[in-house]
Amino acid sequence: MKKLVISALALLLAACAQQTSVERHTVHTAHLLSEANFDPNFRLLLADSIRAMRPDFQAMYQQGVADRAAGMTRAQMEEKAACMLNPENLPEAAVKHHFLNQEYLADRPEKERKILAEALTATWRDGYEGRP
Repeated sequence: MKKLVISALALLLAACAQQTSVERHTVHTAHLLSEANFDPNFRLLLADSIRAMRPDFQAMYQQGVADRAAGMTRAQMEEKAACMLNPENLPEAAVKHHFLNQEYLADRPEKERKILAEALTATWRDGYEGRP
């Protein structure tokens, strides 16, 4: 009985492990994109989407760290963040879906671009400000 309680406690504590900024923003973005593309005949595979987006979010985080190390001031950071928040700066490929080796345009590309721009900018800011 004691081993069962200890095992359950260890499992609960492991589930509460802190996520990094990249993981937090990637998972949140995948869920937002899933909700934005509501279609009863279509379901976004969250695990695959998270896995596919993670390198881009990691690159943005590292760019924020590099910008801070290069001596970017807070005013320059705010200016760059405002520029990054413009959804039109994202490439067209950012809002395409892949299914069975085919590319499809998103149903609502402007909403997806906005979600991605906000999440990538937040990840970049976390890197700049040194948040884990």
